[in-house]
Amino acid sequence: MIKECKICHLPDNIALAGEIFICTKKNSHEFPFQEIIGINENGICNKCLEYQEKFQENFLKKQVEAFVSVAKNDQNSIVAYSGGKDSTIALYLAKKVLGLNVTAYMLDNGFIPEDVQNRAKIICNFLEIPLITVQDDIYKEFLTHYKFDSQNKKWSSTSEKDLCSTCSKKIFNNLTKIISKSQTKTVITGLNTYVKIRRFRISAIGRINYESDNERKFYSHLALPYAMRISLSEQDKILGQIPWHEIKLDGYTSNCLIPGFTEKFFSEESDYSFDLPYLAKEKRSGYFNNSEQIFLNLKNKHTLKDEDHAKITEFFTKKGLL
Repeated sequence: MIKECKICHLPDNIALAGEIFICTKKNSHEFPFQEIIGINENGICNKCLEYQEKFQENFLKKQVEAFVSVAKNDQNSIVAYSGGKDSTIALYLAKKVLGLNVTAYMLDNGFIPEDVQNRAKIICNFLEIPLITVQDDIYKEFLTHYKFDSQNKKWSSTSEKDLCSTCSKKIFNNLTKIISKSQTKTVITGLNTYVKIRRFRISAIGRINYESDNERKFYSHLALPYAMRISLSEQDKILGQIPWHEIKLDGYTSNCLIPGFTEKFFSEESDYSFDLPYLAKEKRSGYFNNSEQIFLNLKNKHTLKDEDHAKITEFFTKKGLL
């Protein structure tokens, strides 16, 4: 039986990169800087021990206060809005709890269902927050790493490429353009976990440097739900106060068609769920505080079924890409 951390459930001796990527034989060359998870005699892994040692709730409160001060001076902050649960919580907290003037920025990667986009518009209208949607699809990237067998009507992966990382790059590239025009220095994200473990403390704020008009600039981004210690149960209470409705999607996502599909390919070639490292990070951070069974259900491996292949095939056929 594989030994797991009793807090975050990461398996003993697994290799991670950046805390959110599992390193396998196929993709290890992409991550030269890896960290091996080790579990002590008390059943706690090295990442959880480090977190416990450096976590200071008062420091998080101070970070929120400092961020709000800068954001109010900016007069308008950007919320990186996916249309999913977590970023919807961030929108609500920024506007209704912190009283900030914010603009929601959403990237349409081509795989965001129309129902999700409509839900995002309804929520932004309800919260009286302007919404900017940028279209920048990842069809080409998907078809580079996944091939369709028309005879068997099945897809196969040609690599273990993480398309969520590709999408993230597009999100931040387009975000930088918006920030450059608006001159804001503050961005809010819907992360339920810390941004970085620093030398002495856990931080909910990160800093991104970028070039604009031949000038080096930066913006700070705050993982607002984590910084304000919003757990899964508290998240559900907030969603009950706004016009949120569930849209059934596969995988650990509430806004995009792709993660559920691609994570199943990874699960078939690995011993673990694709999302396990990030789920473990959320568990460590307290998001799954009183939801052990929900966490365990999410961390289980998911394998592809015929209907999964059929859904993606239908999607690309309707788009005229097959």
